[in-house]
Amino acid sequence: MVEIEELKPHEEVVEALVAKLTEEMRRDDIVRDPLIVDQGEYINLEGMHRFSALKRLNCRFAPCCLLDYMSPQITVGSWFRVFSVEEPTLAQDVLSSRMLDYSVSPMDISDITLDPATVVLTKDGERFSLRRS
Repeated sequence: MVEIEELKPHEEVVEALVAKLTEEMRRDDIVRDPLIVDQGEYINLEGMHRFSALKRLNCRFAPCCLLDYMSPQITVGSWFRVFSVEEPTLAQDVLSSRMLDYSVSPMDISDITLDPATVVLTKDGERFSLRRS
């Protein structure tokens, strides 16, 4: 357990996710996963939404897994966020409006690589990968 005030955030959060997590933590009275924190500088490496929710709940401590970020045993990989949309064409419209080239193909979620250019959209169990061409 680490005092919240000692932790250093380093990335932005999605407000809707923080609100949802805050409500879940209030309702369930539990934090399901620890924050991943650099043991030397107390930089919050993973768990910014949980950190923000804990702050909103006026918690004094946060459960943390401390690690040495500079250790050769620590590797950093790419990640992607999964979005759930009602209309896949909405996502295509957004990508087109941003002048991003993409391709759309149904695929199994387990086949998705951790390519930072990958965006996954889900509707009624269908999975689409939109990649820059």
